[in-house]
Amino acid sequence: MTTAHTLFSGSSGNSVYIKAGGEEILVDCGKNAKTIECSLNKLGSSLNKISAIYITHEHSDHVAALEVISKRYKIPIHAATGTARMIRGDNARACVVAHPPRYSVETCGYLLRSFVIPHDSVMCVGYKISTSDGDIGIATDLGCVTDEVGDSLLGCRGVVLESNHDREMLLRGPYPPELKRRILSREGHLSNDDCAYFAAILSRGGAESLLLAHLSRDNNEPSLALDATCAAVKRSGGNTTNVRVAAPNEITPLF
Repeated sequence: MTTAHTLFSGSSGNSVYIKAGGEEILVDCGKNAKTIECSLNKLGSSLNKISAIYITHEHSDHVAALEVISKRYKIPIHAATGTARMIRGDNARACVVAHPPRYSVETCGYLLRSFVIPHDSVMCVGYKISTSDGDIGIATDLGCVTDEVGDSLLGCRGVVLESNHDREMLLRGPYPPELKRRILSREGHLSNDDCAYFAAILSRGGAESLLLAHLSRDNNEPSLALDATCAAVKRSGGNTTNVRVAAPNEITPLF
């Protein structure tokens, strides 16, 4: 049985755990190795059982734990070439498997495909993981939903999707104008409204579960993100789609 959880999600760190066909993988490794191990233990797993780590991009909230994990566990780290070049630490770099931005990895438990995401990093990708129980999509840092993102995620059984900020909170908040422009740009972060619009499309396409991820500490509230997406999904007729908000410091199930 396939299971998927965010171990934590937000500006302080991001990591997704997936178990499929006996294989256990992580997408991103923010925070630190101890926190990741404790979270995995709560799910009956551990870093000893992780067969691969897939990185979306090089920002610290997605890669901070890699060097310590690599020193002890030597887990293969898959990343697009641009991202691979930015990974720091001799132990982590020794474990990196570099790929073109659009790549695939097939094992006995899953078929993973990457797709390019617009975000202000050297390179950013999302992942579609196909399993015997359906497809899982992950897109946690994106300024807008491109055709490539839409085509990759439509039809997934479950999706971890960014709902970073409430636009009005951001505009009224304390961030400097340059940072606000960056977040609102097409290579920044997805707003609640934009997430909700796309979530409705995913729901109509058959998504059973949506997990709203990477919420801003300063420019969002879980209730705002959840209300926006639930309302959009309801208007679309997707009343059977389960919508949750990924907790910043706790495990949250996708399914």
